[in-house]
Amino acid sequence: MAKGLAYALLKLPIIATLEQHLGIDLTSLRQVVFDWEDQIERGLATWDDLAHSDPTRDAALQQQLRELQDELTAAWQPPEALRQTIVWLLSALESLPPPTLAAICATVPAEPSQRDFITTYLGEGSLREDLESVLLMLRWAELRGATRVRLVTR
Repeated sequence: MAKGLAYALLKLPIIATLEQHLGIDLTSLRQVVFDWEDQIERGLATWDDLAHSDPTRDAALQQQLRELQDELTAAWQPPEALRQTIVWLLSALESLPPPTLAAICATVPAEPSQRDFITTYLGEGSLREDLESVLLMLRWAELRGATRVRLVTR
């Protein structure tokens, strides 16, 4: 997944803001998981390699790994559901005049340092480009027989 899309979906309330202004359900785009399994496993390996392993920390890392695996499992969805959500959003974005889109961008709750990203990403079309790329990936997955997909970033 594109880094801009991952950042927009995981770190900023862009989807909630778009849902509010456009009146469409974007739940499929909320099912994004940051896969940090490698980082957890590196932490476990580090502790396993030490002579004085900390059982409490090891148990906490094991719990984090189980929770992540649950999140990854829950993120699976039918490709058609994700495709339909993206098509609705792209259609809605295309129908907005630039001043309306700029006004929506201004309502996304964000830190001042995130404003430029929001303006560029949402207002200047980068979100549309990333969503079109996801549609291509969905088409590729379905051609290979996928019956479920998920949005995962690392």
